[in-house]
Amino acid sequence: GAPTIRVAVLKDAPRAQIAAGMAEARVLNAGGQELRRVPANTAVQVLASPSGLLVDGVAAAEPVVRIESLSPGEALRLNGQDVAARLVLRATGGTALVVIAQLDLDEYLLGVLAGEVPFERWHAEALKAQAITSRSYAYYQLKRNAGEAYDVESTVMSQVFKPGYRSNAILTGAVNATRGLVLTYNGAPFSAYFHSTCGGHTEPCQHVFAEQAPIKPLSGAQCNFCQQSPSFRWKMLLDKAALEQKL
Repeated sequence: GAPTIRVAVLKDAPRAQIAAGMAEARVLNAGGQELRRVPANTAVQVLASPSGLLVDGVAAAEPVVRIESLSPGEALRLNGQDVAARLVLRATGGTALVVIAQLDLDEYLLGVLAGEVPFERWHAEALKAQAITSRSYAYYQLKRNAGEAYDVESTVMSQVFKPGYRSNAILTGAVNATRGLVLTYNGAPFSAYFHSTCGGHTEPCQHVFAEQAPIKPLSGAQCNFCQQSPSFRWKMLLDKAALEQKL
């Protein structure tokens, strides 16, 4: 099966509201000990404090708690939005916390395709290509960040992840049709960066991401496929705007 990926869906927040869906949920400490049950369709408030996390005002005694739905198919709601069946909340110092969704990689891809591309307008084959690219990027980050608190963020800092699309037929079709496929170079996966419009030529990745070693697939190439994009001449437009500002 697909590996689990850890997605930071909320960062640097003072509090979070986590609600169970149609099934009960349980709150666990970092060691897996159950702290309390959350009835179906009921929410708990988790607050960050200098001493750790408070769950409905009760100290968790640790800086990390897990909240899990007792039905793996029933997503928990974070601040009113369905996210995932398993969430980890970490105090990050002071009065801030981070909420990390633990998702099957292919379930994560449904939210990435929803967040990154106009999937209702794209051809099915283009969606498949994006699914492979996004899976490759995520798989590489998953391996690279194994020792960190989470693997990816839910914003443009990684890939935009938009929850709530687990049952969308268009997205599940693209993800299922490419299940298990990732891009590799010399037999090893690599971080498959992607973009909306390159303006005619892609940049060698090491010029943008200093941590990325130069490899042929990310070395930059001429592109003649995005000239119809409204963003194709962005460099010219930026230069014109800067000139007008000076005048």
